[in-house]
Amino acid sequence: MAKKKLKARYDCLATKRNPFLIRAREYAALTIPSILPPLGHTYTMRLPEPYQGFGARAVVNLAARLQTALLPAGQPSFRYRVPGALLLKGGKMSPPVEVERGLALSEELTCSEIENKGWRQLTSLTLQLLIVTGNALEQMMPDNTIRVFRLDQYVVCRDHAGNLVEVIMEEKLSPSALPDYAKAYVDPKKLQDSNGDSEVELYTCYERQTDGSYKTWQELDGTTIPQSRGKYRDQAQLNIWAIRWAAVPCESYGRGKVEEHVADLRTLENYTKSLIDGAAMASRHITLVRPNAAGGNLRQRIAKANNGDVIGANKDDVHMLTFDNVAGLQIVQAAIDKLLPQLSGAFLMVGDMRRDAERVTAYELRLLAEELETGLGGVYSLLASEMQKRRIARVTYQMQKQQKLPQWPDGMIDAQITTGLEALGRQEEVRKVMTAADIVKNLPGSEEYAKFGDLLQIAFTGIGLANAVRTDKEVADRQHQQAMSTAVAGGIGQTVGAAGQAALAPPPQQ
Repeated sequence: MAKKKLKARYDCLATKRNPFLIRAREYAALTIPSILPPLGHTYTMRLPEPYQGFGARAVVNLAARLQTALLPAGQPSFRYRVPGALLLKGGKMSPPVEVERGLALSEELTCSEIENKGWRQLTSLTLQLLIVTGNALEQMMPDNTIRVFRLDQYVVCRDHAGNLVEVIMEEKLSPSALPDYAKAYVDPKKLQDSNGDSEVELYTCYERQTDGSYKTWQELDGTTIPQSRGKYRDQAQLNIWAIRWAAVPCESYGRGKVEEHVADLRTLENYTKSLIDGAAMASRHITLVRPNAAGGNLRQRIAKANNGDVIGANKDDVHMLTFDNVAGLQIVQAAIDKLLPQLSGAFLMVGDMRRDAERVTAYELRLLAEELETGLGGVYSLLASEMQKRRIARVTYQMQKQQKLPQWPDGMIDAQITTGLEALGRQEEVRKVMTAADIVKNLPGSEEYAKFGDLLQIAFTGIGLANAVRTDKEVADRQHQQAMSTAVAGGIGQTVGAAGQAALAPPPQQ
């Protein structure tokens, strides 16, 4: 085998990636150039500067809205549940309350780990990459943190169903940042470089085998590191996932949101450039003086004159140059004003789409937001399957290995994503419980048939307060204590009453 097998394979797959990469760099130049810098860019070079800032504002706004929907503050973005097949096998419609409480506690532990590892900031970066370039790759580290790779840092190959067949990541690292066991495979000259300019190439490969498992290994400067060899049972167990904004059949890479509206963004860029150039020309103040005007120093006197000075000259000899294409600028501005609301709607910028009126009700804004978010239902579904579900499955597996979560038998517990569209969230379950409460209230006698303990558990779990509901044993103990207190209070009352009656009784007759 060739010594630099992974590097050669990476270069081969990079040729198939180049068309997507070229387009992605163009889209980044129209929005946020730093998301995917131009080829050969270094920190000493200036990035492209678009004439309009709408593209960057639209991308950041949409990424923020998606981050809020996918990682809502104050409530979990997923739920641990017992699969319906197991419940049916046990002849039950829902798991026992004790199991629900235990799963809710596990959800809180997992959410706390997610917050401590700073997933929110990296999620925003991933979403911006997906919106602009359509592709991003995430890797979960052993400490449950997440690394994000741009499109120019990895290559991927998929089958017709969209499953990963091969992934190779390219990293350029400083030799001093390598662990001790890896430094043995680096050229000693690079390790002795005191300037710190030397870099080593690290390639990490994940390759699917015929049995559906995945084999992984790393090559450092063309040498395979034996300690890096590993194997994963299936794609769900991988610690990496290549995410796409919009999946296209038979394509290994996805398409981004910006690509769907690139024509409008290009038009906005050209219109804005024309408007800026025209405004710059209109703002120039040039005074024309006839060459044979009376007084040889007329031009010098005009140039040196202050505002309000009096100069002796013939008015026909002096003329102010004016900009005569104001109508053209008005046409460009009108075209921009017509284009912006369309792009604002596409990127969920509700504030830029509200109607021009003195009073706009909150109800109107909420309806508009719901209508726009419903249009991204397919994106929510794809992100839930390719990003969120993989994240939760992997962090659950690692936390169980770290003994931060209880061990569950395989297939006993499943993670269900509950964010995105409102119907997928737990608020729908809370609404059902409130509907059930209204039914019981309006149907006399139905309270004898309703299981209020289960209803309370579902409602409180839906709002993230699962531990606020007492168990059946706690309720029984509480009722027993109240009964004992009532009995004791009744006995004391009878004793005190008897003593009072004896004190008030008339003395016996002598």
